[in-house]
Amino acid sequence: MNNRFEPSEENVKALGRTILRKGIRWCAFSGTGIEFVSRGKDVRIKIYGDSTVTDPDNRARLAIYVDGRRIIDDMIKEKEKEYVIARDARETVHTVRVIKLSESAMSTMGIGEIITESVLPTAQKDFFIEYIGDSITCGYGVDDENPEHHFLTSTEDVTKSFSYVSAGMLDVDYSMVSFSGYGVLSGYTDSGKINSKELLPPHYKKFGFSYATSGTEGDTFKAEDIEWDFSGRKPQMVIINLGTNDSSYTGDNEKLQKQYQEKYIEFVKTVRAQYKDSYILCILGLMGDILYPALSEAVNTYKVENADFKIETMPLVPIIAETEKYVADYHPTKVSHRRTAEALAERVKHIASREFGKVLGLKEVALTFDDGPNTTVTMDVLDVLRENDAKATFFLVGNNINEKSSVSIKRASEQGCEIENHSMTHSAMSEMEEDDFLEEIGQTGKLIGKLTGVYPIFFRPPYIAVNDLMLEKIPLYMIAGYGCDDWKNEITATMRAQKILSQMADGRILLLHDAEDNQAAAKTVEIIIKRARALGYGFVRLDKLFENRHVMPHRGVVYNEATAIKKPDENEEKQDEE
Repeated sequence: MNNRFEPSEENVKALGRTILRKGIRWCAFSGTGIEFVSRGKDVRIKIYGDSTVTDPDNRARLAIYVDGRRIIDDMIKEKEKEYVIARDARETVHTVRVIKLSESAMSTMGIGEIITESVLPTAQKDFFIEYIGDSITCGYGVDDENPEHHFLTSTEDVTKSFSYVSAGMLDVDYSMVSFSGYGVLSGYTDSGKINSKELLPPHYKKFGFSYATSGTEGDTFKAEDIEWDFSGRKPQMVIINLGTNDSSYTGDNEKLQKQYQEKYIEFVKTVRAQYKDSYILCILGLMGDILYPALSEAVNTYKVENADFKIETMPLVPIIAETEKYVADYHPTKVSHRRTAEALAERVKHIASREFGKVLGLKEVALTFDDGPNTTVTMDVLDVLRENDAKATFFLVGNNINEKSSVSIKRASEQGCEIENHSMTHSAMSEMEEDDFLEEIGQTGKLIGKLTGVYPIFFRPPYIAVNDLMLEKIPLYMIAGYGCDDWKNEITATMRAQKILSQMADGRILLLHDAEDNQAAAKTVEIIIKRARALGYGFVRLDKLFENRHVMPHRGVVYNEATAIKKPDENEEKQDEE
């Protein structure tokens, strides 16, 4: 039975500056949206367009992600549309993210009710960054590889911008305030005359700015008419990338550059007035660094005059045209954005550690292994785990537990690994009667408890074959995970590792096998650990994955990742049985 949920803070986590009006959460700036965890057999969501739905050049572009995978990428052509974003044969937990890919000035969008069994907002990250910028921050033209082409919202994708990518690398919450062509002294100009109409500071304290009219019939509004409420969560850091458009006016004229400095300092004061304790990082240079010396001097002047030393600058390496190429209007490609994001993330990590005592970018996953134990492959995998100081979880088949193989079980326990249940005979339990599958689970649990002194709390169904009876009756927490078909001998260790790495995300459960004939298992694990650690991942036991996220698992749910859910409210007033 489905319920209907409005995108309130009780049900979703808001991403960036959004407002809730008449049950609809409106988004203006690039990267705004919502994130939530759903539980149910299907998930649907309503999206609302603004006055630009009939304008192909300026209508809003959105993306919807389910469990980290983009499943919808659409231009909003209708005033109201319902999207089916998940449809499963059984009750399933999903993490859903809805993102506005295009920028504020051209269009806005609304997110309406969510239809599923239950929803819960995703957890707040420990660190929060506000990005302030121009077209580069918006991801301008990144999906149009012809540099002679011009602006379209359909080719703008903030998720490929250095801002969004660096936030992902750092595993932080973010907010973005950015407009293409805008500056602090002058917007972009090719006439030599100042463009004082396209300035970011006048809109900084607003919910947004858009030429479009937002809202629904009887409740229309303009984004710039709504003051932003700064009383909520404050960012630990603010990253400002403004000056590219100003340089189209100032060039190398010292007098005009001085005016830029004055306006920049004025804007920094505006930001500081809202965020007294935030650290400010001022960056510039990806699309030209002519103004960086002036920026650096402006920040130094600000420091001295205001005795404010929670601010610094960082030059960005300009686009490397020979290898990175250009996209629309000679903007940076996703390659340039990623390079910039990597450099920026490293600087932010250093600042976060120095100023706040925070370690950013460390993400966790759970390595899990099915079909053991044995005295060969299981032992080889344990060798790799010990050499790399990594923990894992082993799901055992009861019929494989004997006097010889028990040595590997004891060793796994001694290394701090977790031992869990994978049935007695590795049969498809969805085809069994209740007494039979409960007996299999019970027998295996007793064998494990006798050997380790700890009874299993997690169960992985063989073949991930599950039915409603199993969900109702099995007393353990059920686990699936992200796999790589590693039981097929023709798939090499490198291919397996690449598949797993492509599915990596914080909190996910990785599904591998340590069966006796799986000779590539140890090499696969070695590649995964080394490459994933280079990306900032740590490896923990399954119970710690849930514990570290303050997530209490529920029976009757199959988990692919350690994500919080809530049971449906039996007294929910609005219900949908479709």
